[in-house]
Amino acid sequence: MRWIVYGLAALVALKVYTQDAFYRTGTAEALINVYRSKALTACGKDKSNPNAAKVPEMWAKPREITIQIGRNDPDVGLWEIDSPKWKADYKQPYLVIEPADRHSTFICTYDIVTGTSSITNRS
Repeated sequence: MRWIVYGLAALVALKVYTQDAFYRTGTAEALINVYRSKALTACGKDKSNPNAAKVPEMWAKPREITIQIGRNDPDVGLWEIDSPKWKADYKQPYLVIEPADRHSTFICTYDIVTGTSSITNRS
């Protein structure tokens, strides 16, 4: 009887994991499809990095576009939930775009909520 309970628990865990994986994959694909053209346009026009602004064509056909929740470099501590920047640093979705050139060290991060982009150097 114990093994039946363990088997049912394993099936429930597998079902929850599968539904979560499908939901995350579908949501990521939908966000990328909706905001792709806006993000690529914003990355091509971004003047924050003078070297990257000289070559907007590197953003025309990106190698990879992924979704990221929160920023890699938060300005606010995780415990500072009263800060106005907390939501942007930990909850907002961003599109992270890598150019087709594998030797490029630039990454463009497009903020979906504000519609702005920033180009940073990976190194």
